[in-house]
This record gives sequence, C-alpha cells and structure tokens, in this order.
Amino acid sequence: CLFRRIFGVECWGCGTTRAIFSVLYGNFKMALEYNRMIVVLFPLLLWLWGSEVYKTIRFLRVKN
Repeated sequence: CLFRRIFGVECWGCGTTRAIFSVLYGNFKMALEYNRMIVVLFPLLLWLWGSEVYKTIRFLRVKN
C-alpha cells in the first residue's frame, strides 16, 4: 500500500480484498480482523452487484 509506505499507517482500504474473500468463505471473524469497514463495504458491494445484474436482466428482456 502506497499510503502505508508514505505515512506509516494503514489506509481505510488495507486488507479489504482479504476481508472480502474471508466473508465469501464464511470467516467473518477473520474479515473483521483484516478490515472493520467490511461491515459497511460488503453489503454495499452486494447491492451494487445485484443492481447491475438486475439492470442486465431487464436489458436482455427488453432486447428480446
């Protein structure tokens, strides 16, 4: 992390990828240890992903 190298502290994104994969594997405790923001970030990512899937399905129905 460039932020960590410059300032010597972890940024809000440090450990996010590891935390997301921990949640996907069901290891919530480890996800919180990697990055506590996962509590907010993961539901937001699910909502964004779901809305894009919904838009794609609607687009494909209208196109056909």
